[in-house]
Amino acid sequence: YTTVDNPEEYFETVLYTGNGSTQNITGLDFQPDWIWYKNRGATNHNRLIDSVRGSNKNIASDLANAENTESTYVTSFNSDGWSIGSNTDVNASSASMVAWAWKAGTTISSTSTSGSGTAKTYTGSVSTTAGFSIIRYVGNGTAGHTIPHHLGAKPNAILVKHLGDGQQWATQWSPLGATHVMRWATTNAASDSNTRWNDTEPTSSVFTLGNEAEGNTNDGNHIAYCFTNIKGYSKVGSWIGNGNADGPFIFTGFKPAW
Repeated sequence: YTTVDNPEEYFETVLYTGNGSTQNITGLDFQPDWIWYKNRGATNHNRLIDSVRGSNKNIASDLANAENTESTYVTSFNSDGWSIGSNTDVNASSASMVAWAWKAGTTISSTSTSGSGTAKTYTGSVSTTAGFSIIRYVGNGTAGHTIPHHLGAKPNAILVKHLGDGQQWATQWSPLGATHVMRWATTNAASDSNTRWNDTEPTSSVFTLGNEAEGNTNDGNHIAYCFTNIKGYSKVGSWIGNGNADGPFIFTGFKPAW
């Protein structure tokens, strides 16, 4: 049985039409903490905005660019949705838009990282019920630096972006283990690397970094989106393709919404 009786209290897909000005997106059963946008009819980039970094800070899943400060994307997170400005990535006139919204919800106050090297600060937001946390941390450039994720269980996906410059995304997935890294903004295959995750599996309390600048630039700010599988709500896994029109059945235990 799942601990999430109503998934729409923690995640929703929202379709709306842009107006080129400002508008409020309403109707959610929660105040979102992470919003992922895409203009469905144009080649605009995927924009990611979260409450930990602030509503005026955005990054892109399909770019290695540094974090951008722009007040015309999201102007506020509201109790049942959010407000947007006129930027064409999120509100182009007459554009068909999609936004995926997640709730974390419980604030993690500023505290210190652990492990090897100099301890640094981190903040965040977490929902242990939905198995999702947002962690903004400062790197220390030392292999063995550990970052608390506050999920209370081993994460199955860790998505990290250095915010200060054009470093690639570094992502870890439980089917590949901590010995491999995949990048969102490239078409590269997963690669064997000990410099991203130090070849160290995450625990129920922390994930471990290598000395690679993508996830552990000394004194650099980074964002991590962390997920652990929640029965009946979320699933990270893998499958073997067969090349046939009658492909493999992927069992999740629930009907996926995203």
